Amino acid sequence: MADHGTPLNTKLEGRKATINDSGVFKKTVDLLIPVNFTRLRCLALGSPTAEFQALYQLAFLILLVEKFDIKDVSCWDPAFTEDEKKLLESLNFSVEEKEEPQSAVVAKTLYYMPHAPRTFTNDFIKSIEPRWILGNDLTVTAGTLGKAKFLETLPTLATIVHMTEDQVPKKDDGFSTVSRRKKKNQKFVYKEPELEYPIRDMYFDQVQITRIDGDSSQPWKDLFSDMALNVFKLKEVESALEELSISK
Repeated sequence: MADHGTPLNTKLEGRKATINDSGVFKKTVDLLIPVNFTRLRCLALGSPTAEFQALYQLAFLILLVEKFDIKDVSCWDPAFTEDEKKLLESLNFSVEEKEEPQSAVVAKTLYYMPHAPRTFTNDFIKSIEPRWILGNDLTVTAGTLGKAKFLETLPTLATIVHMTEDQVPKKDDGFSTVSRRKKKNQKFVYKEPELEYPIRDMYFDQVQITRIDGDSSQPWKDLFSDMALNVFKLKEVESALEELSISK
């Protein structure tokens, strides 16, 4: 819980100073320099007046806005109180619940989703078709779900994990695997069923995920431990249509 004896703005400035000097922020800035974004949308921030994690995440957002001189910033989380909405508006951030998936807008937007639930993330990627998400590493979203259940309940995330696994080249150590199991026992070996991933339905053909290692010795502990820049590479047809839409 937040310490209400200290003014929130003062605490926020303290969080900014701590993060600004950190390795996790420097690594994030280095990754974002080549990214051609002019808009920031923050989703699933949490409650910065009640949660120390959310206040750090808000400080991180403010530093990104200042570093890249972003003028168009919007935020939404159903947890926001009226006081929190006023706080965000005082920072010149708009508070907007919904966003239309217009390709020209999405194409210039970095989505900062520091603590988004995986169900929300799955549906968000499918409906909005983002180019960049700064948030949880999408390869660790399966949790304890088996592959079949993961695909059934979160098909977009499961497909991303499957595609990234395929993109990692397997090491060839020069040795071939020889099974010593007797043939008569082979019928008892469990074989996972073949899963059909909806790759053709995806708007991307590759997802590049770069993990941003956080420092657990910092006051925020493991808050940024799973953070990564997730970059969606559009299929050629999608990319051509996007360029046509933006040029109009």
